[in-house]
Amino acid sequence: MLAYKFSKTGHRKFFVAAAGSDPKLKSISSEIASKLRASGLAAQSDISGRSLRKILESQSNTATAVIIVGEKELSLDSVRIKWMSTGEEATVPISEIQKNLSRM
Repeated sequence: MLAYKFSKTGHRKFFVAAAGSDPKLKSISSEIASKLRASGLAAQSDISGRSLRKILESQSNTATAVIIVGEKELSLDSVRIKWMSTGEEATVPISEIQKNLSRM
């Protein structure tokens, strides 16, 4: 089940994915997506428990970027951003997600 569905506009769309089944990761993923939406960005998160591989496959032609929330990244107060058009990935502090998303 998706926490939020993308609108059918031409705007950039971001997907926040938990890399694991830990409820804490899912909760933080939902919080990040909510904050992005509150700032005016189209964002959704997955709360169904699909694997990260399945999420990346399903978002390859839909999302501009997937924001990955994993245990390793959270231990550094960071997330990974994967740009779907290029495959480029970057680890960024949670506090700088919006700044990094606005670069493209």
